Amino acid sequence: MKRYYLLLPYLLVFVSCSTDNDAIENLNIKPPNFINGTWISSSSDPEIDGKITYTFSTNNVIEIGVFERDNGAPFKVDYKFLFSSDKYLVEEEITDDSYTLNLSYKSGEIAFFEDTNFRIPISRKFILVSENLLAAPFPNSNVGLIKQ
Repeated sequence: MKRYYLLLPYLLVFVSCSTDNDAIENLNIKPPNFINGTWISSSSDPEIDGKITYTFSTNNVIEIGVFERDNGAPFKVDYKFLFSSDKYLVEEEITDDSYTLNLSYKSGEIAFFEDTNFRIPISRKFILVSENLLAAPFPNSNVGLIKQ
């Protein structure tokens, strides 16, 4: 019986040292291989041209320049970091030439991120036009994204 009491402190330390990385590792964002890399906007609209960047990796999407902070600075949306909690629903649709990403709260609520114009739910669709060109329909116009 005395041996069990000696093991108890080690067990408590082991359990209390667990991390919350499981939530990040379980985030189900898996862009297709054809879209991996960094893509920068190309548009005849100077407000958009060269100001929007998407970086796709095997388990993440990072979006810069689509949304702004209240002070006008670009808001970086790191999907893996921001939406790793189990309160979000991530849905993807992948075809041979397109990738659609939908993100929402499981509860169905709509919310804004503080000090930004970024809100949930969001939906993104990217269509492969050629090896180095994606079409990305945005609310006010279509934007081309050029692979870097």
